[in-house]
Amino acid sequence: MLAILQGSVTAFFGSFLQYLIEAAILAGVAFLGILAGKKARANKNKKLAAAEAAAAVSQEETGTAEK
Repeated sequence: MLAILQGSVTAFFGSFLQYLIEAAILAGVAFLGILAGKKARANKNKKLAAAEAAAAVSQEETGTAEK
């Protein structure tokens, strides 16, 4: 009886450890995805700001700026 109980406990902890490792891997992938998304958004914002600044300079040079 003790051998059956011991085998069940070992199987439980083995499965638990497997799921824990899978969860850690998925959390790591999610974290990397969040970092990549933040970096991509910052890059996009920087490009938009540069384009707006260039458009403002262009409008000032041509005298078409709204008053």
